[in-house]
Amino acid sequence: MTVIGTALHWTRHDELFPVLRSVAVLSAGAPLWLHDTDWSRALRAFLQDHFGRELRATCGTDAADLARYERSFHAAGFASVTLHEHPYGDSLTFDRLLGGLWSAFPPAELPAPADRPAFAARLRAALPGGGTYREPVRATDLVATVPGTAG
Repeated sequence: MTVIGTALHWTRHDELFPVLRSVAVLSAGAPLWLHDTDWSRALRAFLQDHFGRELRATCGTDAADLARYERSFHAAGFASVTLHEHPYGDSLTFDRLLGGLWSAFPPAELPAPADRPAFAARLRAALPGGGTYREPVRATDLVATVPGTAG
């Protein structure tokens, strides 16, 4: 069994899937800045201002990307493809939210280490609420098993 996390969107999955026997693609849900909450909209506005561009990439977590992966599995000859959803909520402290951002962006796009305290202070001021943020998570697993003899 090959297990792939949210990083699948960085791969050429149409080339990868045919060489695998069984696969589980796990996702912990949409990026923090794409939720339908006040704090997420404020986070998105802050980040778009910081980066000078609109942030729309779902990192392979939206319904269209999951359907595309499922079609790719079938095209690669997988006999069984199933999607399971696991919705839940999580409470994030400001530090956890900030840590999530540090892990979400490429190193070249992060503020320099010396600039990170100022970035964090500006972000804290931009977010509504008292430092705890309720995150609605839709985790998924897309499991494809034993390729058939297609092709």
